[in-house]
Amino acid sequence: MSAVLLDDLRRASRRRAQAKGARLERLVQAALEAEGAKVERAPKIVRWRPADEPGGRPQPFTTHHDFFGCADLLAIFPDGRRALIQVTTLTNVAARRVKFLQSGLRLTPDDAILAHQGRRTFRELRGPAFAMPGRTILLPPLPRRAKPGKSVRPVENGQFWLSRDGSIHTQVP
Repeated sequence: MSAVLLDDLRRASRRRAQAKGARLERLVQAALEAEGAKVERAPKIVRWRPADEPGGRPQPFTTHHDFFGCADLLAIFPDGRRALIQVTTLTNVAARRVKFLQSGLRLTPDDAILAHQGRRTFRELRGPAFAMPGRTILLPPLPRRAKPGKSVRPVENGQFWLSRDGSIHTQVP
């Protein structure tokens, strides 16, 4: 295989992994918001290097996507508790645990590492020690997004639906 083709394959694989990570973060965010928490996802920060050639386009060279260098989500609950949440894979738990422990932050039992096991199943490791094996949790599915001009079937017992014009309709039990 040529070097160009290998680079393209690596870039495509990295993009798929980033999209999967963002989907998992949205899934965890929706579950926390259902518990009443206000949740903020860490922003992506892209740094740019100057163009290689005069008049060329600048290139991104790194992205940073963590609060305090260790958490993907920051949740504040109505009772005042705060939680730092890291969403990762099972194979990456040890590295994320080290980042949390070396961060110098005062970690609480509300802080967590959620290791994705498959579909909507996660292994939950709670702070301050983030000890294995943790407990296994199953998160509810994300609501479907409506495509423009299409209606979406009701989610969970017909509690809400989107019409063709994009307006949301609710049914109070």
